[in-house]
Amino acid sequence: MYFAYALPYTFSKAHNLVKEIMLNHKERVNELEKGNTGMAFCQEGEQMAPQQHQIPVSYSEYAYIRESRFCYSLSGLEVPELTITSQVNKLSGRPNGSPLEIDPAEFDSKCKVPLYKYKKYMIVAARVHPGESNASYIMQGFLKFITGNSQEAINLRKRNIFKVIPMTNPDGVIAGNYRTSLSGNDLNR
Repeated sequence: MYFAYALPYTFSKAHNLVKEIMLNHKERVNELEKGNTGMAFCQEGEQMAPQQHQIPVSYSEYAYIRESRFCYSLSGLEVPELTITSQVNKLSGRPNGSPLEIDPAEFDSKCKVPLYKYKKYMIVAARVHPGESNASYIMQGFLKFITGNSQEAINLRKRNIFKVIPMTNPDGVIAGNYRTSLSGNDLNR
């Protein structure tokens, strides 16, 4: 018989959650971008070539979500990072209810002045200590909320750029450690 402090939450489950969020996002974007060209503009109005951008065109009411690699763990696992936001620039003069395209240049460092400079960054990370599996359940709820279609989530994405690391210490989780990483170090110390 085994007793657990909390319900287990595996690295595989966190990995599948990230893939599910990205798949749902891509499906939503595919529905929205029918008929859109995906042209990008820098702040000065200089048009960029559309083939330079692989960022899908979306609308301000929907999330801009990008998955990238935060780092590699000691065992070689890729630790994912999600960037979640939406475009808020160029809202003036927009007819009420009409769609607004994401400007890929807003997230492109080639523009001289980043258009997102007034947005605040929010860094959200979970599972530094592998034994605190409750944090993964909270992260799961947070990710489903912030990528959802509620008015609260839409407003948060319009005002903030969220950098989310769903599982900071996957090696410790896989090894079954309670507080340390694969090397036996506490990542909080």
